[in-house]
Amino acid sequence: MIKQCPYWSEQCETHCTMTAGGLFVPLSEHTEAFCRSAEWDQCLQYIRGCEAFLAMTRERRSNQTKGRRLHPRFIRRHSLTLAAASLHPGQPGERFEQNAWTVDLGLGGMRVETSAALPEAAKVFFAFGDDFMHPGLSGIAEVRWQRADNAAGMHQCGLGFIGHDSSRLIGESLGLA
Repeated sequence: MIKQCPYWSEQCETHCTMTAGGLFVPLSEHTEAFCRSAEWDQCLQYIRGCEAFLAMTRERRSNQTKGRRLHPRFIRRHSLTLAAASLHPGQPGERFEQNAWTVDLGLGGMRVETSAALPEAAKVFFAFGDDFMHPGLSGIAEVRWQRADNAAGMHQCGLGFIGHDSSRLIGESLGLA
């Protein structure tokens, strides 16, 4: 049996180390009744801290079951042109892929299919084709991941939108905004 609270610090007897969002300075009566006694698990500060920790753990587990995505994805196949993002706004850089296609879209990004790999962590300019609700809609995204599908000879890449304009416009086209 533990004889004193594990969050009580003998080196710093002025506060409880259980708190994360502030400072709890126990009175000497509290210290004697809980912090330095075998009754430490009856302390309200300890109980609240445990409840907060359990709630945070449940939330993390819940988020892990949802996957790593912050926003839902919608399966949509639209033509796309990808180019190196230019240092000059409004001007695309070197063209990477003329015939890319979206696999799915969300507020945070999109998964695309290309015939060639894109540079790792590259910033890319994208423009939707005529088959999109807003033809010519364009923006800038960053290559977050990619993998080759050797059987089909294609590459799938995850692109994360940079800036709020792309997310807002994609949200409008998906009927989310």
